[in-house]
Amino acid sequence: MATLSRVNPLLHCIVVACGSEEGARTWLQETQSPFPLFLDTDRQLYQALGLKVSISQVWNISTICYYAEQSTAGRTLHKTVAGDDLHQMGGNLVLGPADARIRLLYRSAVPQDRPPLHAIHAAMDAQ
Repeated sequence: MATLSRVNPLLHCIVVACGSEEGARTWLQETQSPFPLFLDTDRQLYQALGLKVSISQVWNISTICYYAEQSTAGRTLHKTVAGDDLHQMGGNLVLGPADARIRLLYRSAVPQDRPPLHAIHAAMDAQ
């Protein structure tokens, strides 16, 4: 979080997940994320942001290749936990610090899809 604070001292990063509490704990342990994690178990935020559930977007050729590459390299992948939805698509959101208006809403096309850092930085700098 110190890195983000240097970019903008008003910026706070959080993680929002829609799975189970056990899945959230497992993810936090595996990733060692320093950011607070909130659960949206009824997916109200996910739905309001238009984040879809999609089998075809999750299990596409790029995702299968990613899993194969990770397995070949001997890397362990995140564990799945009962109650977690592997088909829920994610995204990235930047809100304005003073007015909480959406400055950036990026809906991932595939699981490993994220916005470029310059787009996040530009959204953080927007007035």
